[in-house]
Order: sequence, then C-alpha cells, then structure tokens
Amino acid sequence: EHDEHDEHDEHDEHDEHDKHDEHDEHDKHDEHDEHDEHDEHDEHDEHDEHDEHDEHDEHDEHDKHDEHDEHDEHDEHSENAQIDPHVWLDPVLALVQAQNIYEALRVLQPQNADELLKNFEDLSSRLISLDSEYQSGLESCEKEHFLISHSFAGYLAMRYGFTEIPISGLSHSDNLSAKEISELLDEVNALGIEHILIEPLHSPAVINVFVNDVGLAPVTFQPLASLTEEGVLNGDDYSSISFKNLEVLKEVLNCED
Repeated sequence: EHDEHDEHDEHDEHDEHDKHDEHDEHDKHDEHDEHDEHDEHDEHDEHDEHDEHDEHDEHDEHDKHDEHDEHDEHDEHSENAQIDPHVWLDPVLALVQAQNIYEALRVLQPQNADELLKNFEDLSSRLISLDSEYQSGLESCEKEHFLISHSFAGYLAMRYGFTEIPISGLSHSDNLSAKEISELLDEVNALGIEHILIEPLHSPAVINVFVNDVGLAPVTFQPLASLTEEGVLNGDDYSSISFKNLEVLKEVLNCED
C-alpha cells in the first residue's frame, strides 16, 4: 500500500510540473489536496500502528489470562488429588459403580451379554439388600459420631446420617501436631466416644495415644480395599465384610437392635 502511495505521489509531482503554467490558485489547491492526502496517510499509518499496539496488548492480556487459567487449573488439580476415593463402602454408590462397569462390559463383550446381565442382577440385588440392612440397623442409635484411624468412611457415614472423626486425613502418612491431638482428644471427650475404628493392615503410632492414654477400645473396621490372609482363608468378600462393618457401627454408635 505504501509503494502504491509513493507511485501516486510521484505521478502527482510529474503532473504538477507539467501543469506549472496553470493558475497559482489551482496549484495551491493541488498542494492542499496533496497535503490532506499525506495527512490522511499519516493518520492511517498511526491508526494501523495503534491497532497493532492494541492487538499486541490484547495478545499479552490473553496470554496472561491463559497463564492465570492454567495456574487455577493446576491449583484445582492439586485440590482434586485429595478427593476421597472410598466410594465403594457406600452400597448405593457401589451399585452405581457396578452399573457403569456392566454397561461398559456389555459393549466390549457382546458375546457375554447374558452372563454379564445375570452377574449384574445378582450383585445389584445383594447391594440393595445391604443398603436396606444398613438403613434398618442404623435407624436408632444413641451416638452420631465415630472416631476412625484415617478418613475412609466418609461416604458411608453421610449415607446413613453419621459423622466420621478421622485421626488423620485420606493419607496414612498425615501427622498430627501435639496441639491437634489435644484438640481431638477434647472433641472425643465432649462427644462421649468410647471406641476407635482401626484398619487391620495399618496401625499408626498415634493410635496408641487414644488406646493407652485415653482408654478407647480399638475395633477393627474394614475399608474393603484389601483382604487379610485370614480373610482370604475364611472366604470373605464384599458382602460378608460389609455386614461385619455394620455390626461394628451398631456397637460403637450404641444402636438398638
């Protein structure tokens, strides 16, 4: 565009030379037009430069925004890493898992459709029955809170209207400070808690404070993430362990039979 403008200026200059004998006022008029055109061109260049600057600023702002979004996404990912995965302890959520697995396998293995349906219906029936047993077994309880070695029974507690009080969080490696232990002991005493639910395969040293120093009774509660060697020999499975967990909850929560 600039070359075209230069060529046009050169052409005007040539015409102006040829028409030198024309009226001075006409020359002034041409000079004025040429000056206006030049100003318009300068203004256009300035406008283009301004647009380019705005576009650059907008690009920088967009990059900052993307960087900010990426940072927020990273923070959100870090928070999501702490989401409780123990959904299977809740029979209702376990049924949702079973439904999703069945639907996926039915697509992947259409040749086994009949067997898959039979297995799903059998599992579905057992989970519905288990949920019914939990509802009736925990319907009338004296206590509403239970102390547990670490946070793995939150979904189960929420399902049936109770609150877990974990000594540590989702990780076994979470360490409590002396102040946190003291505050937790105060809460346990205030709620009249007499038991502590512990996993069969994990027994953090801090539990000894609650068992030996406070006198809480330890009771085994299965997270259903794995089986002990004894459990395997006894033929334990999801249903049998879930019913054992129910009996434990009825004991520590002082539920009526």
